[in-house]
Amino acid sequence: MSSMLDLLFRTGDATGLLTSTGARVDVAAASPPTAGQVLAAVDATHATWQTLAAAVDSTARAAAATAQSAANAAQATANAAVPAALFDANTVLTADVDNTPQAIVMAPSTTLARLATGNIKAASVLEMQTLLGVSGGGFTVAADINPFHWYRGDNTSQSGGLVDTIIDAGSSAKNFTQSGTPRCPTATDGNGKIYLAPDGLNDYYQAGVAADWKFLNDGSPFTICAVLQRAALISANEYLIDDTDGATASTGLFVLQSYASAAKQGWEAAMTYSSSANFQIVTNSFVPNTAIEVLIVRFKGANYAISASVVSVPVDMIMRRQGAIVSYGALPSSPSYANTSPSFTLTLFRRASTNGGFSACRLYDLIIHNACLSDRQVTGYENYARTQYGVAI
Repeated sequence: MSSMLDLLFRTGDATGLLTSTGARVDVAAASPPTAGQVLAAVDATHATWQTLAAAVDSTARAAAATAQSAANAAQATANAAVPAALFDANTVLTADVDNTPQAIVMAPSTTLARLATGNIKAASVLEMQTLLGVSGGGFTVAADINPFHWYRGDNTSQSGGLVDTIIDAGSSAKNFTQSGTPRCPTATDGNGKIYLAPDGLNDYYQAGVAADWKFLNDGSPFTICAVLQRAALISANEYLIDDTDGATASTGLFVLQSYASAAKQGWEAAMTYSSSANFQIVTNSFVPNTAIEVLIVRFKGANYAISASVVSVPVDMIMRRQGAIVSYGALPSSPSYANTSPSFTLTLFRRASTNGGFSACRLYDLIIHNACLSDRQVTGYENYARTQYGVAI
């Protein structure tokens, strides 16, 4: 008759094995037990006789190892998780540094890209055109804008090394001329681009007669585009174009570099009306910049229902610098526009009538157009400024 041990340690021919619901457990290598020992598992298929304390310690160590493994896995999961707080509206996740995620906000009409230099960014249309080597769908200023008046530093007639005439290549030619001594030379920048170089002391030009510029103050739509550079900070107002003599008691329009302080200076455009002795609309951007830039002032015109009802959301005149809107026009409570010629003829690089406000701004390109350019035309001109003159947009 078999003993109890025979029943435990012999099942069929499997000598030294314990049966279980799974694999059999091998105890054949275990030494004979001594008093007080218990059978403890070494792994899933082996067991040995151990004292009770050793068996408990082995079990605890195994449990601790399992718990540590689980903790390590949980930490790895936590490390891989991205905090939800990173994500604001319209963002994507990028990394410029290893293991350092960051969110980039995607502004309207931008594309996620890494350009020829720099890190991943929300690239503008112009930047993508540069990357892809295209020029804006075949856009040309002459064909797609057909400027009313168009002046360039490389389109002048000169004598004695000074500019006599800045030739108007637009559809309604009104040349800027100066027959006296206060004439400026042209110069060439490091990219081989030619610009007008007034001295900021005496040089100025005038074009046509006052009646030629009525569309700039009578509420008609217009757009002014310029590629220019003031290579040093200013210390007083400097006029780019003006037919008001810088006075709100006059009728007309001016575009100037306005000075408040060394830290607060920039571009300003305004229409005036002598009857009200006040600005009818003004837009400005007081951000100093000594790099070459593209400036656009676009006025939709009085036929776009300018009235006191839209004062809270003035969108009738905008200013753009370096490819972005920087200012919306501010309207008085009851804007009105003069159906008369401006007070003076249009003057370049100075106030229209009085010596003063002279500009030392380098002028590469200037369009004075008798229509409100479309968004496509604005983008096309800014792309032209970038590709033709190296403006950083």
